[in-house]
Amino acid sequence: MLGVVWRDVDGAELVAKLTELLYEAASNDCLLKELTSNYRHCDGYGYLILYDDGNGLRLAIEKFDAFNTLNVGGNDICATNLKALGSTVKMLTKIIRNSKEGLLILHARKAGKGEPRGVMHAHPYIESVAARDGYRLIALAHNGGVDKNSLARLINVDPDVYTDTHILTLWLVRELIRGKDIKHVLNEAHKYTRTALNLVIANIEVKKKLRATLYAYSYISERIKDRKRLEYYKPVFFKTLGAEGFISSTVKLLAERRNLDLGIVSEETTYLFSAPIG
Repeated sequence: MLGVVWRDVDGAELVAKLTELLYEAASNDCLLKELTSNYRHCDGYGYLILYDDGNGLRLAIEKFDAFNTLNVGGNDICATNLKALGSTVKMLTKIIRNSKEGLLILHARKAGKGEPRGVMHAHPYIESVAARDGYRLIALAHNGGVDKNSLARLINVDPDVYTDTHILTLWLVRELIRGKDIKHVLNEAHKYTRTALNLVIANIEVKKKLRATLYAYSYISERIKDRKRLEYYKPVFFKTLGAEGFISSTVKLLAERRNLDLGIVSEETTYLFSAPIG
């Protein structure tokens, strides 16, 4: 998973390379391999990209999971999803390198046991809110697990037909509509976190003009004691002169192997990062 913004040519180049590394991490996650034999993130993918190509800001959203369309076995679905992700990454890197500035959320899913599959369950989840003074779109991608049964009771939905991240998104948007501060809402989510609350959130508002803010947040449950699991969930926030955002620990490891300069790096948990564009 990654959530990033870029503001110049150098930042765009860094983001493009990180996007390519996400595909590599999804295909062969070396940190996840320490925890399970099923180390590929191939249960669907999705992205939201907002970018300025010189003619104004453009917004594109895609979700994909071959689970809905292929009458084949799990390995073939996995291979198809990774192939589609590879093609999408090539398209995204071209857009990023030809843009002036932008925001990207990209997520390759590894579904939890028993969680719903299919294109609608690929991250990021998208919720929109219309008001008389404008329009608001919220996109959320998540690595980790939350107690979806408890959250489902709060918003009166059936937990069996939603993923935990979808229920988390619905609950978070409801709390924001009620006027609560995003930091307060995320702190409140700690008590529902089973493993980790690694989040990237795009908040896009259109009033007189379009403005967008990328938020990234991390909290790891105190119940997680295993060193390898802590390493897997470890958040990575970075900031250079031209780009900033959140990347998974595996993407950071791959970036270090290629000597990419991530600028100022923080691996602090219980931390809220925000970056506006537009």
